[in-house]
Amino acid sequence: MSIAPPDNTIELTNFSLWDMIECGRRIRLTSKQTGTFVDAAESLANYFYDAFRDRNGDRAVVLSRVFKTHRYADLDDELKAIAQSSMNAGETPFNDMNCLTLLATRGDRPEWDDRRRSMGHRAIAMKDAEALNRAPMIDGMIDQFGIKGDLYFLDSASRPDAFIKRQFGVFHVPDARGSKWVPSQEQFVIPNGIGSVLAFGGALPSGNVFSVILFLRVRVSAEVAELFQPLALSVKLALWEHSEPLKLFDSKETEKAVERVRWNEVADERVPGLASIRDHVIEETLEVQESVVMAIASRLKDTTARLQSIMDAATTVGIYAADVNGLVTHFNSGAERLLGYQASEIVGRVVPTHWHDRDELSREVVRWTPDCGANVADFEVLVSGARRGDDEEREWTFVRKNGSRVPVNLKTSIILGEHGDPMGFLWIATDISAQKQFEIDIRSVNSKLQQQADYARRMAAAAEQANDAKSAFLANMSHELRTPLTAILGYSEWLVDGGMPCDAAGDAHAIVHTILRNGRHLLQLINDILDLSKIEAGRLTVEQLDLSPAEMLIDVESLMRERASAKSVNLSVNFLTPIPDRITSDPTRLRQILINLIGNAIKFTMDGEVRVDVELIEDADEPQLSFNVVDTGIGMSEDQLKLIFNPFVQADSSTTRKFGGTGLGLAVSKRLAEVLGGDISVQSTVGEGSAFALRIPAGNFDRSRMVEAPQEAEAGPMPDVRVGSSDVLRDVRILLAEDGADNQRLLSLILRKAGADVTVVGDGRKAVDSALAMERDGIPFDAILMDMQMPVLDGYGATRELRNADYEYPIVALTANAMGGDRERCIEAGCDDYVTKPIDRPRLLETVRSVVSNSRAAAATRML
Repeated sequence: MSIAPPDNTIELTNFSLWDMIECGRRIRLTSKQTGTFVDAAESLANYFYDAFRDRNGDRAVVLSRVFKTHRYADLDDELKAIAQSSMNAGETPFNDMNCLTLLATRGDRPEWDDRRRSMGHRAIAMKDAEALNRAPMIDGMIDQFGIKGDLYFLDSASRPDAFIKRQFGVFHVPDARGSKWVPSQEQFVIPNGIGSVLAFGGALPSGNVFSVILFLRVRVSAEVAELFQPLALSVKLALWEHSEPLKLFDSKETEKAVERVRWNEVADERVPGLASIRDHVIEETLEVQESVVMAIASRLKDTTARLQSIMDAATTVGIYAADVNGLVTHFNSGAERLLGYQASEIVGRVVPTHWHDRDELSREVVRWTPDCGANVADFEVLVSGARRGDDEEREWTFVRKNGSRVPVNLKTSIILGEHGDPMGFLWIATDISAQKQFEIDIRSVNSKLQQQADYARRMAAAAEQANDAKSAFLANMSHELRTPLTAILGYSEWLVDGGMPCDAAGDAHAIVHTILRNGRHLLQLINDILDLSKIEAGRLTVEQLDLSPAEMLIDVESLMRERASAKSVNLSVNFLTPIPDRITSDPTRLRQILINLIGNAIKFTMDGEVRVDVELIEDADEPQLSFNVVDTGIGMSEDQLKLIFNPFVQADSSTTRKFGGTGLGLAVSKRLAEVLGGDISVQSTVGEGSAFALRIPAGNFDRSRMVEAPQEAEAGPMPDVRVGSSDVLRDVRILLAEDGADNQRLLSLILRKAGADVTVVGDGRKAVDSALAMERDGIPFDAILMDMQMPVLDGYGATRELRNADYEYPIVALTANAMGGDRERCIEAGCDDYVTKPIDRPRLLETVRSVVSNSRAAAATRML
């Protein structure tokens, strides 16, 4: 029968001191509730089978059995036969031979609940020490019980009193599988999942040995097994309450047995102290329990000391504990190092909230209060999760003794007592300052990587746009170049064929003018590209010269009027305020910007007007001159306005198809304005027109000389050199060094038409030889026109060689290189001036005339 109700089960793997005491109490109580010696044994077998459970609440015991030794003569005939079968052949049993007999059994299989069906182990003959050796588990069990040597086989009268009173112990096989101490491995251990064996027992006052053997499906530790030692005494007391029957298991065992031994009444002179055996048993029970308690207390002390040592050795983490009321009970050296307090300042004096950030705690209190339905104490915020059984881990901010702050990862656990009641709380704090800094660094790196990725995406998009723009630009540039070339090449072919396709008077002049106009258009395209390239490379230089803004406006208006008139667009210049008569700036670049802005306005205006409003603005840091080019053209949207100053971009593709152009004019103008120290802004409305505002610094000017209207300014003097003049270079001897045959013919024609005597050579070496030879002959050239890119010896080398030979006559560079620094490079090589290709005839003739005049004047001065 089972005496263990479900609510009194015990988890065997966590068997504790309190469990041992409870088990001992129930064993003794069970004995008092039974009527016979055998009933007591069966109750014990049932109790141990039912009471012990594993972690999941399932039975931990596979088979529970109770054994005791008896004299062979006291066994019934069946048991005698079983005992004799366990002996070796030829051995003869005798009446006083001890036999270990099965009193009770309870297990997982039905046949294990009936002792009569257990044939092999119902009676085991223990004739001598050799017989014990044949049963390893019995031998080991007897040995562990402390029954040593041949004492067991002596007559009871010859055994010392201590043998009877003190023999008890525990036999423990922690791993039954494969153990030599546990027989029947293949038939019993392995099939039934036996994990370990636990047996406890000892000697009864009669000298007989009793034992409880538990075959377990769980593995128990040595510490748990040690706690079963006092239970052997509890079993001893339980069995001592009952007398044995005359014949074990005979027909009379159910009747009131004739008492063979009543332990507390019989006085046998052969067994010293037998009359007071009960007192001895009680005494030794108390001694054993005391010794076990002392052993556990000692281990607990050692464990506590080791725990404190471990806590103190953990110098890299702060470990501290508190009781259920929050008062600190432990504070390791790691906590001292982390917080700056000594343990003596903390233990027993403060609660852990002492070093928590107050604001952080307050926020947590506010957060927890609605869930709890009442105000939550600061300490409860720290332990609420642990109270629920969670090992809570989260980040907090600690405030050190010196006031500095440190972020920590804090793990909180509850400390439970023997019966699961809360005893306190444990915290493990780890400084995560480095981790936090690492996270910051990682976030910073990720942010930078993200920025770089975004930048890369923008660059990729910009590159794609640039590629699209380049493709559009190349297509548009091809159109812009091929359109004028069509006219130039087409009319030129007619000239080569010997005539002009003239159908009416004036057609010939119109054709030649067309060729000239288209050629100049091509030159403007090239100049725009070169200017933009120089600006982007930072190599564009500007001059600071005296100029008249009014005169420049009149000149530009005159130049652009023909284009405006051709489209029936009214072009006007208006002064909104008086402007300075003279300012300092770069006249070439200012003129270029105005021509671009006005030309652009005329191009996109179908009808109406283009107006240039000029005013002096005084409210800036320095006075500025503003040129506002206003038109009534097609206008632009907000999206189009964002793109118009980008190189190679027009408002949209339809604009390019309808109006032509490369999209360079505004980009170049914008950058030129910035180089001049000013800027260009724009306002526009689709369908109504646009207004471009050019502002440049006015600089220092004479305020007494102001111009109030364009009519007050006169156009500047016309150039002295006229294209058709035939005496500009009369009596001037020129050496032309040019390797291109076409350019030789063109330049020779221009110079000879101007009255010059021209000698032509094809490379720099011939130029040096010819110039020095004519100087030696006393008839030097008045000037040399030196192409800078020639075979054999280029113009730079030829010029340096002549200057090294003390050649003093003028040398004018001829070059198609018009990038920033090209003029300076020519002057540095020794040239007196610089003329670019394609040739501007008036400029070429004026430059040659000027350098020759200066050279002759200098020579005359030297002669004086």
